[in-house]
Amino acid sequence: MSFRFVGLDAQSIDFAHLSRRGLATRLVVTPGENLPCRATLDDAPPGSAVWLLHFMHHPVDSPYRAAGPIFIAEDAARGIYRHDEVPPSLAKRSLALRAYDGAGFLTAATLCHGSETAAVVETLFQQVRVDYLHAQYAAPGCFACRVERE
Repeated sequence: MSFRFVGLDAQSIDFAHLSRRGLATRLVVTPGENLPCRATLDDAPPGSAVWLLHFMHHPVDSPYRAAGPIFIAEDAARGIYRHDEVPPSLAKRSLALRAYDGAGFLTAATLCHGSETAAVVETLFQQVRVDYLHAQYAAPGCFACRVERE
């Protein structure tokens, strides 16, 4: 079974509007910071600009509706990692993988680390009631990206 990790479409986010509402802040990455971009699915390099914003990452009509803080590199292009390739920002971190059905209800969840990620994703997708996954960074609990069947 093949799957892909999908970054956010940064071009569809109105950063100026969110900033005016107090829901986004522009920052410059300092050396030693590891700020994972949810569009490129890689860490933003030192000296680059990123947006820290409040983002609705699971806009479903279920009790599992969810939002939280994320980073997006300024002028980021959307990253889509195909054929079981684990994106750079996920490959080096501990993750929480959450499996959802078509109605947005949680059906399974587990923890893994970068080197185990592809195998764990494949195992979760073998379950009948799983339509998609969300990867979240385990320590801070922030949304990382969506994982879909290919």
